Amino acid sequence: MIGGTLSRYFGLRFLNAVLAVFVGAMTLVAMIDFLEMLRRTGDMKDVSALMVAKITGFRLLVVTERIIPFAVLVGARSC
Repeated sequence: MIGGTLSRYFGLRFLNAVLAVFVGAMTLVAMIDFLEMLRRTGDMKDVSALMVAKITGFRLLVVTERIIPFAVLVGARSC
């Protein structure tokens, strides 16, 4: 009985740490990428901020594959 409770506690703690690192890293990457795309497309006439946000969202899907292993590593170290 105590083994299941303890396993669930450590599992949820690990999951929370990994999710916190992942969300933090993705937020940072999204802000930096959005600002970089705004800088690159600043002189184009037909590009709106909404379009830049959509492009940033699509680019985040690619970055997600690279960030997940590091989020697990850092999240596991912080538990």
